[in-house]
Amino acid sequence: FTLATGTNADRWDKAQIVVQSLKSGERKTLIEAGSAARYLPTGHIVYALGGVVFAMPFDVRRLQASGGPVPIVEGVRRTAGATGTAQFSTAANGSLVFIPGPASTSTGLAELALIDRKGNVEPLKLQPGANDHPRASPDGTRIVFATDDGKDAVVWIYELSGATAMRRLTFGGKNRFPIWSADGQRVAFQSDREGDPGIFWQAADGSGTPERLT
Repeated sequence: FTLATGTNADRWDKAQIVVQSLKSGERKTLIEAGSAARYLPTGHIVYALGGVVFAMPFDVRRLQASGGPVPIVEGVRRTAGATGTAQFSTAANGSLVFIPGPASTSTGLAELALIDRKGNVEPLKLQPGANDHPRASPDGTRIVFATDDGKDAVVWIYELSGATAMRRLTFGGKNRFPIWSADGQRVAFQSDREGDPGIFWQAADGSGTPERLT
């Protein structure tokens, strides 16, 4: 995950990319300048710096870089402001998809939809709103997403079958940037429910209480 400080527009390019053990809590800094890192099964970490996506060889057993970064795509859109999100994603086979363009901000209502590889769009049975950061579950049956109306920031789960209404997952604090665990049983997210923002996770079915990871 990314650690950034301050409120300056360039804080994401000065941020640290770190890896942390869930068992021991040990943390290592991998990259001193960059954000939005993803690990690929090919043995690389890809991350954004400015509008460029870099790839760096990574030894997942030793949790350290095994080579220097190499630029692979230039002109990738980034979201300016609070999140600094780089608009790219990766597949298990090493493919990369991205939105071209400079840093920008988005405002207004967003409609969630499924889009196939031919460009066909299927809107979900959800009202347009302050919807953000949708992520599909590993089994492809659900999505998790966040809403932020300026007062409440909430994580929701929705069955893609449309048979049920969206279900609220988080209560208390402002909760953002959800992502599924690999087995689809838990959702991790950022929350300030205990003061400073930290990373929590909880069961996707809403049972139990959230557990703080960082």
